[in-house]
Amino acid sequence: MSLETLSQMLLGHAILWSLIYGAVLCYRGPSLAKTIVKVLAVLPLAVLAFVQGGPMALTFALVACAIGDCFMSRDGTPAFLLGMVAFAVGHLGFIALFTAFGSDVSNLQGAGRILGVILVSGAAIKWAPEIVRGAGQLKPFVIIYILIVVVMAVCAFSLPHIPKGASTAVASLLFVCSDLLLGRHIFVQPHNHPFRIPLSISIWVLYWLSLMMLTIIYLF
Repeated sequence: MSLETLSQMLLGHAILWSLIYGAVLCYRGPSLAKTIVKVLAVLPLAVLAFVQGGPMALTFALVACAIGDCFMSRDGTPAFLLGMVAFAVGHLGFIALFTAFGSDVSNLQGAGRILGVILVSGAAIKWAPEIVRGAGQLKPFVIIYILIVVVMAVCAFSLPHIPKGASTAVASLLFVCSDLLLGRHIFVQPHNHPFRIPLSISIWVLYWLSLMMLTIIYLF
């Protein structure tokens, strides 16, 4: 099997399982099927990054996200905490990736970059307090996680003027939106919220698209 064929298969599997998860499982309760499908929607992206010889930071971040998906799809606080730790590690992997491609705060020039940082920071400042209040015993971990997410977004906006810069910023914004919506979904909104299903689908779409975009951006 050629590398091109293998890559197409991996990408196809990731797309297929992501569609199944978004359409059928993302708004349902924990189950083994949910865990398997969710992991299968992300893990092929990590394998693709590896077989294509992409940056190790990209593969590392995608593997961490797949592990986070595994734990987040299970029930109970310990599993949730492990999932959050895995995703935090994934974000740190993306920070390392952006740094390797020249991310530097000295690049934060121009209205678009500054506006992006303001939007991310403003959203975090507006939503973080109520998310943290609802996190209970997980407050310290949630605070650290939010800070890491904001740093990742700032690093994305701090990339130099290369073709990867603008698209990375967009992908990072999708990731941030997904994380903030997930935080509100878990810690703020009631379980019987009328928009629970469309919100769950939106969170998944934003998250998976961000990973897909980042994979493609740094492989091709």
